[in-house]
Amino acid sequence: MKKAVLIGGIVTTLACLVWVQRAASLPQAAPSNPAPSNPAPTNPAPTNPAPSQTPPASAAASFKPVSELEHLMEGQELHFKAIDELLKDTAVKDRLKKLAMHADVLAELANVNTFNKDKTDYKTWAGQVRDLSLKLAAEADKKAGASEEELKSLRKQISDTCAACHDAYD
Repeated sequence: MKKAVLIGGIVTTLACLVWVQRAASLPQAAPSNPAPSNPAPTNPAPTNPAPSQTPPASAAASFKPVSELEHLMEGQELHFKAIDELLKDTAVKDRLKKLAMHADVLAELANVNTFNKDKTDYKTWAGQVRDLSLKLAAEADKKAGASEEELKSLRKQISDTCAACHDAYD
């Protein structure tokens, strides 16, 4: 388990670096308070609208995963196995917090995986793993209110989605 946690930390760091790389490639917003050259209109439009969590299509189109697909899949498998072990052992300290963390990282890796092939079914399966993993993380974040049945159901749905994709692409 220590090896999986170490590798999981490395994969988490890589996922964060990918996000930083993606964010760095986005166009920079204009300063929020530029020096006015003309008097301000009576009803000015907002100069700095709230940022969106979804990068613009141009950023998504230019994003390219930097890891080999096999390494990405192995990272996903490490986090999935950690989720599996945590679902089996309810006595683990901070179990739900760890479940949420592994599910979040699995979701991000699956998100990156949506960029690995231009096949619609592949992108759909990767997107489903991402979305199911986010649901699993959200359920684990409920702490004492988390449903064990729901956590296990989401784990099975993730497994079934992965199996369908691997049946088609392995």
